[in-house]
Amino acid sequence: MKDYHGWRLPSRYGSIDAERQALEKHCAAFDLCGFGRVSVKGPDAAKVLEKMGFSGLPPQASQQWKWAKNGSRSCRIAALENEYIVFSSPGYGFLKKVCRLAEGNNLDVQITDLAERTALLGLYGPRSFDSVNGLLPFEMDELAPGSVMSVPVFMVNFLLLRGSWLGGEGLELMCPIPAAGLVGGAIVKYHQKYNITPAGMECLLAAMEGSGK
Repeated sequence: MKDYHGWRLPSRYGSIDAERQALEKHCAAFDLCGFGRVSVKGPDAAKVLEKMGFSGLPPQASQQWKWAKNGSRSCRIAALENEYIVFSSPGYGFLKKVCRLAEGNNLDVQITDLAERTALLGLYGPRSFDSVNGLLPFEMDELAPGSVMSVPVFMVNFLLLRGSWLGGEGLELMCPIPAAGLVGGAIVKYHQKYNITPAGMECLLAAMEGSGK
């Protein structure tokens, strides 16, 4: 375990070579709670993101996500029914920047930090979607690459994103912290059966650097 921008996260679970091999050939599971996730909604939601320098936003309510760049830092922006959710890499400080810009320009927008109330899990690798599709208690067949889907399970909403920070195949799940055990417990119990390898931030950050993300 190590500190990553204020988050205490697994650095590695065992063999770093085994984690890298799983990421390249099968499915690696990452704790992404150290990544930023911010809800931006309101009449000026698109305007505040554009003023931050992001262009090519996904159409509002499209249930799609797109890469968006601000200088040298990349974010991933998902367009839901009535809001944008911005996913940022660790240490980017998106929340402070967007709040400062919204206040300085008197924009009608509601900005909510989701990182303190949600968990985020990433499953990356060429077999990630197929591995998890049979494991989790909901259907994902309609979740195409680049799309976003909200799924209610036991009165709790899970947000699913098809894609990854590495630019390849992957699936990300965001849910309220109390519900994180439902997904995590299933992976712990069945990870060998579905060939899912827990992996740490050391593996993920090295892969992100190699992919240019």
